[in-house]
Order: sequence, then structure tokens, then C-alpha cells
Amino acid sequence: PYTLAGRTVRWEFPILEISATINVELTVSVDITATGTITNQDYFARSNQAPLVRGEPITTLVGNVYYLPLAVKQP
Repeated sequence: PYTLAGRTVRWEFPILEISATINVELTVSVDITATGTITNQDYFARSNQAPLVRGEPITTLVGNVYYLPLAVKQP
């Protein structure tokens, strides 16, 4: 379960055992004509038992994807 407050999505897990992991997925929908990028630039994990850990920004390209043919010739 998550909460949404403005532009902030928050997941809370009451217990996380030592060496355990939890994965969450964030899906964003945009208009079909949208182009540019979406950047998740401020995300982190924290607990009462460990210091706050920030992640590096992640950018996703939005827009048309073009596949170009590639020809390989043997020498």
C-alpha cells in the first residue's frame, strides 16, 4: 500500500528483517503526444535503525522510439 500527497508517493513497511529486501514499482502515465523526459530525482529509504540513504536520479525518455535498420558486412 502507498499514500499520495501532492507529488510525493510514499510506501511504508512496518517491519523489514535483517538482509531482507522489498521492491516497489512506480508507473507513470503520460499523454500519447508527450515528449521529453521524466526524472525521479529525489528518492530515498530511511528507518529508525539506519541513516537515510538517497538514490541517484533516474531519467526515462518519453516520446517516439525509432528503430533503424543495421546492416553488418563481413570483411
